[in-house]
Amino acid sequence: MRKSEALAFDKRTRVAHLAILVVLQLVMAAELVFLIIDKQWLHVFLVVGVMATMLSPTLLKRRLLAQIPSEIQILAILFVFATIFLGEVRDYYERFWWWDLLLHATAGL
Repeated sequence: MRKSEALAFDKRTRVAHLAILVVLQLVMAAELVFLIIDKQWLHVFLVVGVMATMLSPTLLKRRLLAQIPSEIQILAILFVFATIFLGEVRDYYERFWWWDLLLHATAGL
């Protein structure tokens, strides 16, 4: 792979990472409004925690001693979103019997 191709691939990966992050943050921000209106404070705390967890690698990028590849960040963000936001806040663990199995299977990959 030539250097120009590698740079283009890296740029596409960063753009995809940012797009996924923004979309998931917007989904959670909308849900946060409804949770505050319904006064579901435990879920408010969980959503704020997930949002902070998702943003922390991006915000702390310059202070980290090592670079975390965008691909790893994307997978981690999606996993945290699926486990805490969808699983706990949106109650997927109760709605779908296979949700926990799916997450454990994908975490092992």
